Amino acid sequence: MLGHCLDHQLLSLLAGSPGGDDPGQVGRVRRVARLAAAIYRETGDRHGEGLALEGLGLALQEVRRFEEAMTAHQDALAIYRETGDQFREGIALNNLESALAAQQP
Repeated sequence: MLGHCLDHQLLSLLAGSPGGDDPGQVGRVRRVARLAAAIYRETGDRHGEGLALEGLGLALQEVRRFEEAMTAHQDALAIYRETGDQFREGIALNNLESALAAQQP
């Protein structure tokens, strides 16, 4: 239940994300995403953990922390592969590619 509440908060924060102009907002997104991922991990909800890691990766991309973003996307990708969620696997691959491309000069 708490994880789902954090999901809604995370989605709300991501929707209002100013594209990296407000470091405080991005920091809040990162904290909520990390907390949600930890709660899902502790409760065994692998799908929820993957979604939280995706949100974390997107927030890290906003502040140009591409290495950390790629790690979060790779972690989400591994979860989706483990659970057989091919749709989310495709999204995670796309997010991973986006972070990789963004760090190239």
